Amino acid sequence: MNNDMKKFFKSLKFKMALLYSGILLVLCLGFFLVMNIFLVDYMQKDIGSPRLVGFNNAGFFANLNDEKIELLKESRQNDLANIRLISIYSILPFVVLSFGGGYLIADNSLKPLEKLKEEMKKKSTKNLGEKIEFEDKGDEISEVIQSFNDMSEQLGRSFEAQKEFVENASHELKTPLAVIQANVDSILADSKIPQEDLFNMLDDSKKSIIFMNKLTEDLLLLSLVDVDFEKKKLNLRDLLDD
Repeated sequence: MNNDMKKFFKSLKFKMALLYSGILLVLCLGFFLVMNIFLVDYMQKDIGSPRLVGFNNAGFFANLNDEKIELLKESRQNDLANIRLISIYSILPFVVLSFGGGYLIADNSLKPLEKLKEEMKKKSTKNLGEKIEFEDKGDEISEVIQSFNDMSEQLGRSFEAQKEFVENASHELKTPLAVIQANVDSILADSKIPQEDLFNMLDDSKKSIIFMNKLTEDLLLLSLVDVDFEKKKLNLRDLLDD
């Protein structure tokens, strides 16, 4: 069995069609069972007792003899057997037709999900904010697509905000790094720098390092914004006493 067949048997369309076909099959079998019960009851009705049918030559009702009763009984049994045979033979095409109809219904119902799957494959960081166009039918599938659109829009805004923040942070880091690099290059290039100038360069470098440390701490704090912290009650008086 190749991968396509495996995917088909595992697909939601196949499972829905199989369920639809199974329900119809059970209903069909139930109908045939009830019909056969009534037919058996009807076919066997009054077979064992003589019946008055028509007039004889003398103008009186004629009784069926045992031979005619047996023929009538045999005829009814043959009719019942034929009906049962027709019922059995009609089950197979009914199952096939019900499965095909169920598959078509499932395919039509799941088309929005197929479209959602294809659109999800096309999603990237460049088009996260784009919504999937669909016809809102008010069903569960429409709700799923709408939820995906809302999530995609939120992710798009978050990604753009993150991108803008990284660009700003990179720009903020360039200035102190440039100061440190310039001071280091100056010190390495001239070994006879006056003590005061050397002190100023080192002081500027220290300030730049402090600024970068503060910036990295802010970045770390922002990265923890979405983390679930454990919440518990604290006694403010105890904190103040400490």
